[in-house]
This record gives sequence, structure tokens and C-alpha cells, in this order.
Amino acid sequence: MKNLTLQEIEKAIRLCIENAKELLEEAEILFKKKHFARTYTLSQLAEEELAKVMTLLRTGIEIACEGKFDYKSFNQRLKTHTTKIKNIELIKQTIPTKGKKSDELKIQLKKIDKFAKFLNNQKNKSIYVGFDGKKFSKPSEHFDYKRTKTYLDEAQHSYRQMKNFEKTRLKELKKLPKNERLKNRLKKALTELKTDPYNAMENYMDK
Repeated sequence: MKNLTLQEIEKAIRLCIENAKELLEEAEILFKKKHFARTYTLSQLAEEELAKVMTLLRTGIEIACEGKFDYKSFNQRLKTHTTKIKNIELIKQTIPTKGKKSDELKIQLKKIDKFAKFLNNQKNKSIYVGFDGKKFSKPSEHFDYKRTKTYLDEAQHSYRQMKNFEKTRLKELKKLPKNERLKNRLKKALTELKTDPYNAMENYMDK
């Protein structure tokens, strides 16, 4: 695969956010028609699409700082459902890291890992007939008005949050090629992300 440019990364970020908006608009139509299971499906897919923004942003930083990116890792983060769900949950929960030790962060991240798997299973429940070891059930049996409204509201909040995030982080991305100070700070963050992700998270979130 060819090396991506920052312009292509910026375009991909905007496309992901636009597609998430369209998915949520379609989810609202289904919700009004009381198709709750599929409302959940589209809400979750919108969140996963928003999570790809984080992967694309990291790749843009790698390109600007190092002139290359790890395609295998990029592709895995872009396509793995639980990874995308985990990314968006990290943003939504905004883990307080100041003063916390790595062990405490690891416990919190394990909880998010577990929750990401739960949400992915919920998405599967919203699409397919399932068997729980005792009986078969169809998606519409698992989703009611109140539960689905909560999921839809959360996804819409994530969209608004990511729109604001896009404005600030894309500005940084555009400045990178000419801003050596910013480039050096992000280079350090990338190195920490590969060697000590918990410290990297603390430094990033405390900025």
C-alpha cells in the first residue's frame, strides 16, 4: 500500500464524521418507527465510525513526525470492532489519570476492554437470532424504548464531542510539518505509546 498523505488523512477523518452523522440520522428514523434493535445497530456503528478518527489522527501524526506508518497496526485498529469500541469508550469516559499509578490505570482499561466486548455482543444481538444455551431469541426481544433511547442519545453525544475534537486536532495536524516544537512533543508521545502506553495516556490527558 502507498504511504498516505496528511491531506488524505484529513479527508478520511471528515468522511468518518459525516458517515457517522448519516448513520445517526437513519437511526432516528428507525427509532421513530419503533424498530429499536436496528436503531441500536446503527447507533453502535456510528460510534465505531467515530472511533476511527482516533486511529486516523494517530496515523497522521506518525506520517508527519516519522514520514511513515505501520500499515499492519493501522489496518487492525481500523477494522477490529472491539478496538474501535474501546477507543470511543476511552474518549467518552475521559479517564482521570492524574495521580494514578499504572496498576490503577490497567484495572480501568481492563474494565473498558470488558465493556467493549459486551457492547460488541449487544450489536450482534441487535442483528442476529441468538441462542443463550437455553432458548433462541430474535433481536427485537432484547431492545425496548428506554434502553434504545439511552444508546441513541450516547451516540449523538459522541458525535458532537468528536466534531469539537476534529476542529482542534485537525488544526494541530496541519501545523505539524512546520512546527518543530509540536512535532517533538508528539514524537515523544508516539514513542511512549509504543513502550509505555499508560504513561503516554497520562501525559496526553493532562495536557
